[in-house]
Amino acid sequence: RSDGVLRKRVVDAINYRTCVQNWTVEHIVIEEVIMNSFPPEVVLTALFTIIFMVVTLAVLGYDAYRTQSLMLRYAEADNFFDSMVERQEEDIQGLDPRTEKADFLTINKLIASEDFQGADKIIDRILSRNEHHADALHLKGIIHYHYGELTESKSYIQKAIIEAQRPQFYMNLAHVMVRLNQLQPALEQYDVAIRRNPKFAIAYHNKANCYYAMGNWEKAIEMY
Repeated sequence: RSDGVLRKRVVDAINYRTCVQNWTVEHIVIEEVIMNSFPPEVVLTALFTIIFMVVTLAVLGYDAYRTQSLMLRYAEADNFFDSMVERQEEDIQGLDPRTEKADFLTINKLIASEDFQGADKIIDRILSRNEHHADALHLKGIIHYHYGELTESKSYIQKAIIEAQRPQFYMNLAHVMVRLNQLQPALEQYDVAIRRNPKFAIAYHNKANCYYAMGNWEKAIEMY
């Protein structure tokens, strides 16, 4: 144009102070540099790392949730054991079914130390809660055996067998019968114990003693 306006606009367009930077081109260049500086395998590795971290955090979170649930579930049990500590000097053995396993460990220790009165006290408490408790009936019979009360011992062990047919019950019943000189019935009880537990070594030994008492040396030697 003859008025010079076009020339002025061209000069203004190439002037640095008034020229707007092309951010789109710069952004594209940066993106290309990033893509060119990280190979595909690096990108995949980073992706898998992120996924692994997310899964790990999820597992840890679930584990924490599970732990909290268990803590809440057994809060009552914890309170129970706390109260047991507070009452540790109080004689409560045999009264609470939640301490039954510990009670029977105590009973066995008392019998082994020949404190039959202490063991009998706990057993009676258990039987007062459950008169059909097989282990309590059996141990009651054992205590009567140690007192020499063989008829009562036999009766209690037979009651225990009605509730639970355990090999040791049959063997101890047979042992009482031997003391009562009921040798043939004793052999039958030893046989039942061995059938229920073919590896019950002490039952074979006691059966051999029974044969010995009967004068059957050959059978005794066979059992030994």
